Amino acid sequence: MKAICFCIVNDLKPSIDRLKIHVLRNRSLSNNLDDDTYKNNLENKIQYSELEKLVIELIYSLVIFLCNPLFNLIENGVLFSILLCEIASLNSHLQNILIYNLRRMPLNFFRDILRQIQNFLVSRLFPSLNTRPIRLVNDWLISAVKVIGILYHTNEMQINYYQNHFNEYKSDAYLDHKQKRKYFQKLDNQEEFSGPVSVVSASTNYSSLFVSYEDFYIKKLESLNLYKDFINWQHRSKLSKEFCFSQYPFILSINSKRNILEQDSETQMVIIAKQSFMKNAKNRNVRIPNSNDLFLTINVRRENLMSDSLNEIELKKSHLKKKLRVNFLGESAIDMGGVRKEWFLLVIRQIFSPLYGMFNYEKESQTYWFGPNFEKSMLAEYHLIGVLMGLAVYNGEILDIRFPACVYKKLLAVNKQTEECVGIVQNLTLYDLKLVMPTIANSLQNLLDYEGNVQDDFMMKFVVSFSEFETVKMIELKENGANIDLTNENRKEFVQLYIDFLLNKSIYEQFKAFYNGFHSVCATNAIKLFRPEEIELLVCGSSEPLNINELKLITLYENYTEHDLLIRWFWDILKYEFNPSQKRRFLLFTTGSDRVPIGGFKEMFFKITKVEFKEQLPMAHTCFNQLILPQYKTKECLKSKLEIAIDNAEGFGFK
Repeated sequence: MKAICFCIVNDLKPSIDRLKIHVLRNRSLSNNLDDDTYKNNLENKIQYSELEKLVIELIYSLVIFLCNPLFNLIENGVLFSILLCEIASLNSHLQNILIYNLRRMPLNFFRDILRQIQNFLVSRLFPSLNTRPIRLVNDWLISAVKVIGILYHTNEMQINYYQNHFNEYKSDAYLDHKQKRKYFQKLDNQEEFSGPVSVVSASTNYSSLFVSYEDFYIKKLESLNLYKDFINWQHRSKLSKEFCFSQYPFILSINSKRNILEQDSETQMVIIAKQSFMKNAKNRNVRIPNSNDLFLTINVRRENLMSDSLNEIELKKSHLKKKLRVNFLGESAIDMGGVRKEWFLLVIRQIFSPLYGMFNYEKESQTYWFGPNFEKSMLAEYHLIGVLMGLAVYNGEILDIRFPACVYKKLLAVNKQTEECVGIVQNLTLYDLKLVMPTIANSLQNLLDYEGNVQDDFMMKFVVSFSEFETVKMIELKENGANIDLTNENRKEFVQLYIDFLLNKSIYEQFKAFYNGFHSVCATNAIKLFRPEEIELLVCGSSEPLNINELKLITLYENYTEHDLLIRWFWDILKYEFNPSQKRRFLLFTTGSDRVPIGGFKEMFFKITKVEFKEQLPMAHTCFNQLILPQYKTKECLKSKLEIAIDNAEGFGFK
């Protein structure tokens, strides 16, 4: 069998040459036919020509060749590069046919193809440990990245399909082979594929298998100077053919993107500081820089935290891109990071407090959502929370914020049509709504699944009701909606309009202020490299399982040593006796957030300090990630005291 496979590889070059001819023929054919022609052909079920059948065979051949594991061998790299160049040169019509086949492929095959191309890229860019990465960009590099782009687009279509049909699946999107085969059978019973599909829509009933966006990362690229690559991409002309990795952000790991963002932020900080210094130097007629030239200094009083923060942000809005420092008036502490972190914690806890009324806490989804009832005077606070998120990203801070995923989608939405579309995301789905309001999402799904007469049984119109300051208001979902009956035929439109109202229109003014606040700080093209999920990681940190060994390695001790009996008890309890939920609460108790930075614990510090009072509970200085731990006599006492502390601590005191 192995000998046969090698023969296939050796005979591949003539086959590739024949495929080139087919590609050239079909490129000229498809250029003469527009999309409408293909759509009409598909709708009228016209028989395809012999040449078009060869196109299908061509795509099948390319898919089979991609699955050949022998391309993992370095000696077959030349043949593999030829194959990648051919696939990258396919026009959009042929790529759609390729995507059609990739979507039906078993998940393990799809992932193997992706890894094979990634390994090919890495082996060519980094030939060995003793040689530098090649500087010359060849066609094979561009072609390999473009083919990964086709796989990425295919995967995104799968994700969109899953989010539109998630209710059909009992488990998560990572389905097993039996579930996949079940939906293939369902597809085959509904339609028969008799020719190439010119447009593959997200609603096509294909399998919803997909891989994580993180599987597309090529982490080896982190060793390159990607910030220089980003700058080149920013300043190249539209007609330039210069290759830049930043043009394909899906292959850049979140660490790579974060490094680009940090370097871009630091560059902008230096530029703004220089401009401020030069401007003030002329006025003061001195050459010694003032701290206000170099830093964004927020001066606040604890008793007037919100009003002082709002006034400072408004007064210094032109300095938001400087390095942040916070000063609590009347206190002698110097901000080395801890005071700044405390300010973030205090302001966010006050803004998200139920007493403040800006955000509603959704218990089912355990997320915060914008309160529909607001006064115009509160828009400044929504703007402030946007600024805080921007400053956190800009200054590398983690915030204890629990927004649903659609908030980050809306935050990255680019609407160029009118200013009235700020933060509007079209075609949000029940999947998005379920992450915010599960009960309402389930009710709407039940409406879609209802088998009876919707008009007679529900007797609803295209209107929704909601409470505004103890007054019930009725809103039409579309023009003249109060006179339009809800029926079996229009219920899908009703559901989509309802979702749009809840997630877009009902909170538009609040979210617009929040959106503008965030982008007043993060107005940089570097932020466009990120996916919504990655922005959430930047703001809130990683939700991956806690690695206690990693935390132990970065821990410092004051009046304790790592060999002390109580310290050994402590790590045993934390690692072996606390469940995952308790570990999260411990991290929240000691650091102010139950998540860790993107790069793990190695990017933060943690300190355990000894005190002599043996009966008091453990305490924490969250601003400095410091645990104050008394020297208890027994392991059981230590565990009991820790459990009481983490279960009852809230904010800067106890419940």
